[in-house]
Amino acid sequence: MDFSLSPEIEDYRLRVRAFVEQHVLPLETQPDAFDAHENLREEVVARVRARARAEGLWAF
Repeated sequence: MDFSLSPEIEDYRLRVRAFVEQHVLPLETQPDAFDAHENLREEVVARVRARARAEGLWAF
């Protein structure tokens, strides 16, 4: 069996990885990004969601 990814999927994988590294993981070090229950604030989630949509990474 060939488990290699198609070039299209590999490109998507790399784009998602870069997005997470640049826009999601840094939130972990920002206490003000979280609410009293240690969940990401809705406005933070909305901002990241909008950026993901703009980059074609949301609900593909």
